[in-house]
Amino acid sequence: MKRIRAAKIGASQVGMAIMASTLTTVAVFVPMIFAGGFTGQLVRGLALTVAFSLFASLFVALTIVPMLASVIFKKRASGEEYKKETGTLFIKIRDFYLRTLQWSLHHRGKIILITLAFFVLAIVLIPFIGAEFMPKSDMPMQVISVKAPVGTSLEQTSSLVKEMEKVIQDIPEVVDIMSATGAMTEGMAAADPTNPQGSNEAQIFFRICFKEERDISSEQIKETIRKKLPKLEGIEVTFMDMSGEMMGGSGAPISIKIFGKDLDYLRNISMQIQEKISVIPGIVDVQNTYKQAKPELHIYINRDKAFRYGLTTAQIESSIRTATYGSVAGIFREAGDEIEIFVRYDKQDRNSIKDLEDITLTSPMGFSVPLKQVASWDMGEGPLTISREHQTRKVTITADLAGKDLSSTVLEIKKELKGITDDLPLGYFIEYGGAYEDMQESFMTLFLALLLAALLVYVILASQFESFRQPFVIMFTLPLAYIGVIYMLVATGTTLSAISFVGIIVLSGIVVNNGIVLIDHINQLRREGLKPQNAIVQASSDRMRPVLITAITTIGGMMPMAISTGQGSEMRSPLAIAVIGGLITATFFTLLIIPTIYSLVERISYKKSKKIAE
Repeated sequence: MKRIRAAKIGASQVGMAIMASTLTTVAVFVPMIFAGGFTGQLVRGLALTVAFSLFASLFVALTIVPMLASVIFKKRASGEEYKKETGTLFIKIRDFYLRTLQWSLHHRGKIILITLAFFVLAIVLIPFIGAEFMPKSDMPMQVISVKAPVGTSLEQTSSLVKEMEKVIQDIPEVVDIMSATGAMTEGMAAADPTNPQGSNEAQIFFRICFKEERDISSEQIKETIRKKLPKLEGIEVTFMDMSGEMMGGSGAPISIKIFGKDLDYLRNISMQIQEKISVIPGIVDVQNTYKQAKPELHIYINRDKAFRYGLTTAQIESSIRTATYGSVAGIFREAGDEIEIFVRYDKQDRNSIKDLEDITLTSPMGFSVPLKQVASWDMGEGPLTISREHQTRKVTITADLAGKDLSSTVLEIKKELKGITDDLPLGYFIEYGGAYEDMQESFMTLFLALLLAALLVYVILASQFESFRQPFVIMFTLPLAYIGVIYMLVATGTTLSAISFVGIIVLSGIVVNNGIVLIDHINQLRREGLKPQNAIVQASSDRMRPVLITAITTIGGMMPMAISTGQGSEMRSPLAIAVIGGLITATFFTLLIIPTIYSLVERISYKKSKKIAE
């Protein structure tokens, strides 16, 4: 044919297949656009970008590509035959493929059993993958939390931090270092419980050189620092999980929340849990949010005496607070500036219990009474903070992971704590939060998106093929692709995370494309009069090259992302690894299993039609 006619017929032959392929790929991204929470924020930009790019590529494929082909393809004289390739590598591959396909079509049962065996093996391998919310990233910025015993002075804590800074500075990969010692009293910093909350607490911030500039990982550097820091009794030193917080997660990978009413009982339970999980391999930096009790003065007001003097509990409390802590008595204004006037006793008059005894209480009856006339006191202890969630008091145990995945570690923790959780009294319960909670929420969102994407793909295929049976054949590529995903994740040691899950969803739209191209061409050949078996073999032979080219180019495009080792590669490579693994098996199975299943379905359909006719 002449170039223009060849371009027209070629475009018309694959037009429906291209449109169906594009729409099915777009369909898997539609649920991602409407996903909620952090998962939605993670994938929405990707989904919108790919969807609009695919619509543009559909327009190009159906218009510009045929136009360019009609112009730039080699011009031949009328009647000149197209020279077919002979003896090339491709011809040898195609001949081998056709022999294998012929065998498969005559041994459908064996092929399906072999495929089923691969699928069962993939399911068996799932526990070996491991799961986590986000892949562990190599973070150049690190933060160490330091907690000395309650009552340690600011000077003592600062001296301890300086000694630790010297140890950290000796690590060759450390570039910068700074620290913050003592409670933060203003703004958001004070509200964040991870920041120092007292004179006994501090944080050390240090930056290490970028991943490309060193031979060891940030986890190895952290482990080296852990070993070199001095082990002092009562000093708690933990590394904060920066990768989880930077990615919008809930901080620590492991977070065990214990709920109940009695703080003392919660403290005992939390200490038992802390002791049990500390010995589990792979768990590091275990922390208990129950702060060590601080000494305090308990003041008891004699209500009868106070009533005789005309004093209320609120008036007495206000007087004590003003004398010791202080209160705002007014505002001084000058030249547009406003300065709060803070009133309290002088330091020398509020520095001892004797001074507190003599705090003057002014009665509404017109005379003054010392505090010791209406109150008594004793020394005691009280918690530094009382945390609540679900309107219930709670204590939280947090921990980081070193060299283990989140899902299997939490299962191990649950097994270890079964004795404690089974014996909890009424009103006390345990929840698992942190990155584990984020992972469960994310996986549920993405799983629903995957189901919706599969449904949309089937609906689009059914409308394009005007059949419910043939789209069912094409949908077989999805479980076949997931086999490759599992094998590739196991082979590369990659965990199942929100990133790799997105790769699985993306894969669901890509892998059906080759099946569409193949089934559509089989239908065209059958409409031209070929018998089903002959049409399957001919279509498979004709479409082998485009199927292979499509798979190889997609795998090639993903390969740089999969093998990258630079800064932040941990957040990109799982998606590419999932797509590559799925494409490898999906391409192989598309060329062998899809024709076999098509043949089987058509055979069953023919027998059914014959029986109805009889």
